[in-house]
Amino acid sequence: MPSGAEKLRSLWDAVDLLLADATLPGVLTHKLGPLAANRLRGLGEALPQRLALEERTASIAMLLAIPLLERVRANCDGPLVLTKGPEMALLYPGRARRFDDLDILVDNSEGVQRALLDAGFAERHDQLFTPSWPRDLTDGAHHIPLVMTTGLTIEVHKSPRRPDRLRPLPTWEILDAAVPSGLGVAGISAPAPLHHALMIAAHTWHHGPLQALRDLIDIAAISAQVGKRELDRTSKAWGMGRLWRTTERAIDALFYGGRETFPLWTWSRHLGSVRNRTSFEKHVTQVLGSYWGMPPRVATVLAIHELRIRVKPAPREFWRQRVTRARRT
Repeated sequence: MPSGAEKLRSLWDAVDLLLADATLPGVLTHKLGPLAANRLRGLGEALPQRLALEERTASIAMLLAIPLLERVRANCDGPLVLTKGPEMALLYPGRARRFDDLDILVDNSEGVQRALLDAGFAERHDQLFTPSWPRDLTDGAHHIPLVMTTGLTIEVHKSPRRPDRLRPLPTWEILDAAVPSGLGVAGISAPAPLHHALMIAAHTWHHGPLQALRDLIDIAAISAQVGKRELDRTSKAWGMGRLWRTTERAIDALFYGGRETFPLWTWSRHLGSVRNRTSFEKHVTQVLGSYWGMPPRVATVLAIHELRIRVKPAPREFWRQRVTRARRT
């Protein structure tokens, strides 16, 4: 069984190979701009202007995160658990991971939101709640994002994000097991690696199954510190065994030489080739992707719902026009 450090080395070697053959649009689609810039810089090659901007943005975000978190901590009571963003960037070579917000899990979200507003933070109304995947459900896991003049957004979460047809993740269990943040800010914690890996997996499926390569890199980097048996057991206890199994197998195939999975062979081929999904792949993902993350009965309900959306003509559209449009798609 390889150690965590050995798994991380294998991960970054595999990512390096994927980036070597990737186009610039593919790199940006999969949110890997800073990492690609870090690779080229290590090779002594010139950076495209867009990658230089991505690298600079990632560096600035890391510099701003600590003083902003210190201000949040100074104005709030209770546990503050920082997830994703800068915690993940600490695991990347050269901290080459971009983030635009700080996600904080708390036990009193209303109180923390109110305290930050009183301290001078403002609600960012141009950034509305992102609909969860599947599209007919909406997310109520966090309050309206907050912003100050730094440019980084604060999102106060009452519970971790997940596909809404899955049961809520155990917030109190996560808060109780939290560990000191790697950023070293007094009073700021981070989820235990076991919990963090599963939280990120659930969060990525909230937006859609197996969408971006960076999501899988995040999960692979944090889960390298945890035993497979623990992850399997806890994912089942949290009601996300199928979702985790699909995610874990995709990571194994992409980064550790494992067998190619059915999603990677069909509707998630864009991951291995570091490109955007085709229109066909997007449609297949929306209709069938649920079967790899949800219980079969729930997945069937969602698949029927998505099929209805695609079959039904748009307003003022005749059936003949709809069939022609579907054939083109």
